[in-house]
Amino acid sequence: FSVRLTAQSAYATMNARKSLFRRLIPCFFAYPYISLKKRRGGGFDRRKGMQKIRENLNFQTYFGIGFVLVLGTLSHFFFDWSGENRLVGIFAAVNESTWEHLKLLFFPALLFWVLEWIFGKKKPNLLWSVFWGLFAGTATIVVLFYTYFGVLGKNLAPIDILTFVVGVLVAFFVK
Repeated sequence: FSVRLTAQSAYATMNARKSLFRRLIPCFFAYPYISLKKRRGGGFDRRKGMQKIRENLNFQTYFGIGFVLVLGTLSHFFFDWSGENRLVGIFAAVNESTWEHLKLLFFPALLFWVLEWIFGKKKPNLLWSVFWGLFAGTATIVVLFYTYFGVLGKNLAPIDILTFVVGVLVAFFVK
């Protein structure tokens, strides 16, 4: 009898955690989840979710991805081109460490989103979405880099470039 009560209370606790998790998810990643409303026949209408994502991927997003990719790639060389200027070293990659590769995404994306805020539409949650976009993009670079480095045991330039590209795409998708 006591085992049954324990199992029932554990099940109730698990359901409470699931419902809390379901309530928190739309707060953090609002746009893909809000449009996944329940259909009459059961299940979710994923077409509406994909339609919402396609609407958000407009010219400005594609331009931003290209802007960050080009400026991030060029900023890998800014420190050498400036004659190893320390001020440039704050914003550009100085060596091949993971921290320096995070600068390749962070500062060009931040510059683009500041320009978007100044010249673009005034969105009410732009600051919050930029924060989560930068966080997700830089976290993606770190996770992918240390995962492949742990598996292979060495750095490979093509995979480093691929982690940068994936990090930029994740940052713009989350934003």
